Amino acid sequence: MEAPSPPITPYILLSLLLLQKLSGSALQQYTLQAQQDFLTPSQIDAGIRELSHQGLVTLSEADAAGEPVYAITPRGENVLQRWLVRMPVADDGATPVPLGHIPGGHLVPPHTLITLLEAHQRQCREALATCEAEVNALPLALTGTGADERTQFPSLVLQLRIAELRADLAWAEQGLGRLRPRDQAQGSV
Repeated sequence: MEAPSPPITPYILLSLLLLQKLSGSALQQYTLQAQQDFLTPSQIDAGIRELSHQGLVTLSEADAAGEPVYAITPRGENVLQRWLVRMPVADDGATPVPLGHIPGGHLVPPHTLITLLEAHQRQCREALATCEAEVNALPLALTGTGADERTQFPSLVLQLRIAELRADLAWAEQGLGRLRPRDQAQGSV
């Protein structure tokens, strides 16, 4: 028996079809490339059938291999945009999809993205503080030049995570720097 589709499956499929018309196998390739590979081919097929039944996607044509190609309808675009505007965000800033993989993110209002980025910053700062404390707590024997390869690995893993978190914080700060003026301009109109 096939596992049920995650509740965001329709929105992932709609967002991919917003970019271009795609076949079922092309949708599968995109989900694999976007590290959204929790969608199986049968879940994608079932999702497309349901979206088609609801009038949110339509059969556009067949590709060179004869596979049906689907396109998002204007109604599908409206449904996706409404979901993005009201996308659930937990108190800790968690969203149903990772912040950098928000489907159709260009449709999300600036104030929503600002809220998500600020929550992401808080999460990164907390995780960074934890990682830095763990590095500082490691005995010198694990981090110094005299440590053997086996004992240096925990330190290297933490240093990698610290670098990733610092990059995430810089990315979020840059995004906020671009979004806040746009949001303020829209608010003053």
